[in-house]
Amino acid sequence: MGCTDNSPASTLMPASSPMNVETSERARQTRLVQNAVARGQAALAAGARIEASRWLDRARRLAPGNDTITLLLASAAIGVDNERATSLFTEVLAAADVCDAWLGLATARFLAGDLSGARSALHQVLGRHALRADVATLADQVARATGAPGWCGLTSDGVVIAQPVGQREIDVRIDGRPSFSRDDPARPGHEFLLPSTWRRSRRVTVVSGKQHLIGSPLSPGRIGRIDGFVEAWENGIRGWAWCPADPDTDPTLTIGTSRARKEIIATEPTSSVPGLGPLARPRLFSVPWADLRGHNATIHVRGRDGRDLPGSPLARLPRDEIATPKARTGSRPDARPQRRRPAAGQERWRTDAREAAILVTHDDGGGVERRIEAAIAFHQARGRRAVVLRPGKLPNGGTEVRVDSPSFPNLRFELPREQPALLRLLRGVKPVEVELHHFLNHDPSVFQVIRDLGVPYDAHTHDYAWFCPRIALVGRHDRYCGEPEQAACEACVADLGSYLHEDITVPALRDRSREFLCGARRVIAPSQDAADRMARHFPGLPVTVIPHEDDDAVAEPPPILRVDGPVRICVAGAIGLHKGFHVLLDCALDASKRGLDLTFVVAGTTIDDQRLMDTGRVFVTGPYKPSEAVALIRAQRAALALLPSIWPETWCLGLTELWRAGLLVAAFDIGAPAERIRRTGRGFLLPLGLPASAINDTLSLLATGRSLLPIRGSSAYKAPG
Repeated sequence: MGCTDNSPASTLMPASSPMNVETSERARQTRLVQNAVARGQAALAAGARIEASRWLDRARRLAPGNDTITLLLASAAIGVDNERATSLFTEVLAAADVCDAWLGLATARFLAGDLSGARSALHQVLGRHALRADVATLADQVARATGAPGWCGLTSDGVVIAQPVGQREIDVRIDGRPSFSRDDPARPGHEFLLPSTWRRSRRVTVVSGKQHLIGSPLSPGRIGRIDGFVEAWENGIRGWAWCPADPDTDPTLTIGTSRARKEIIATEPTSSVPGLGPLARPRLFSVPWADLRGHNATIHVRGRDGRDLPGSPLARLPRDEIATPKARTGSRPDARPQRRRPAAGQERWRTDAREAAILVTHDDGGGVERRIEAAIAFHQARGRRAVVLRPGKLPNGGTEVRVDSPSFPNLRFELPREQPALLRLLRGVKPVEVELHHFLNHDPSVFQVIRDLGVPYDAHTHDYAWFCPRIALVGRHDRYCGEPEQAACEACVADLGSYLHEDITVPALRDRSREFLCGARRVIAPSQDAADRMARHFPGLPVTVIPHEDDDAVAEPPPILRVDGPVRICVAGAIGLHKGFHVLLDCALDASKRGLDLTFVVAGTTIDDQRLMDTGRVFVTGPYKPSEAVALIRAQRAALALLPSIWPETWCLGLTELWRAGLLVAAFDIGAPAERIRRTGRGFLLPLGLPASAINDTLSLLATGRSLLPIRGSSAYKAPG
């Protein structure tokens, strides 16, 4: 996910039963995907390809790896962005041999002027898939544009159709032998009826002179192939089948014993067969034992291509031998991940001559995980191993730590019970330093593990879990708490709860942190603002400021262009409560209520996409990879950006992405974003707590070239040109 947050990616939502949360989240995600696909298909049917692409791209981000959605998105891009369509169709084809993807690829390449590529893709459509009527127009165009002698295809009933360019003699051969032609005056071109055994042939050539037509040689075995599965059950045999190269055809099967054979046609569609790729149309079939003569003998279930389906041959089993299918190996409820590697593996681990850096982090992803990735790359560049410790939950409610390293994955220790064993392992990897990036979800004994290693350790500040059990300094009414005295903090946590998932009071948390931080080689914060807050809560503690990124290396965003029509504002990242979800919602509701010509687009995700989109003023793209961030933000064509975060962020990777995408950013005057905007002048600072109506007025006026909001004296304001 392209979460740009430096705090846990859970977006600081209240804790619930993990099982209930997971089930609810899956259902919510399914609804979001279905809604996006439906909106995209409706727009595509109406010819609104840009709108269709917007919704289908959202669906794809919400359901990555769904090739059917990717195929729909690629289809929407044809004629609008043929380069992207080509890339998307190629992505689908890397996973599955889909006729519609080949046809779409041929079309996109043809429209883009890549005639050779279009001919190559069309050859796959015609040579490996049953001929469809909707191929003819494109095939005629490609054949003429590329100087081909024509094109050809094979229908599902064994007829070769050849369409030459001009008056040409056509020669058709099946496995090198001539085939017989029959002219059909009702059709253009030529038709050639193949023998009834054509599905068992290797190849069919269609040539004019010495030139193959596009599609030749045809692959009858591939076109006539039937895939599926069959099994015996108490009432007979059952299974599923389909024709991958001709998915619209109901597959015909032969069921045979030593005494008799019969044909059946599988006709009942099913969606319960996973892994068949997009647009697959498997059909179910079943045959009672009573309909099978000689059913005590071996029974073969074959397609018309003569191949047995997987599971065939089979025999009727006595009733007491028929059982429900066994669970797959390793699927027992009590199955547990491997907790130890073989001794030989541990020996290889210990004999690695490289020094190691131990990185301790949480398991919630987000911006912290991106910093871990950067740290791993840094240590590997110095010739070190990076060993990452992440927390995990055990079925009994206990806590474990996962040891992640390319040379030694999937090793787990229950803490505190297996603390000595973990220490022995870590001491054996030649550690030279430890980086504690986050302790969320870890057993508290992890602090002692770090001390007992006896090597220098650095403590990083990605948020304020060191002294705030709510992590982000967000208190009542989902607002910045103001960092009051300890008694007020205790009351806040007592009323609203803690996000640390451990039973610890505010004084105990701060005492533990102070002791650990004072023993660190360095306490590191990415901004001066974060360093000052840490020093205020831990007086006398030296804090080193090391920015996550170099703002001066980012190109200066251009001035805001004057907007004559609707104003679009971009918000980036994973928008939870502390990242300003309610600020954005209130702005959208205000814009709708007052009829402002103002809309918002979230390049990323939120804790409630549907609630925002129901306002009619917000579109949410769905998650993105960090490498996609800048391109995705640019694609929204926004006038400027809003950073609605209400907590004092320690850095904010999303701000950097917005700048790199060429946008000036409006943000509240709090935390590292305000510090960075003030220093660079690349945006506008709003008073924290500014009402939604005033935020909207300010954004609208900024986008049209002027601002009516008094600029605060501390802000580095640059009037848009």
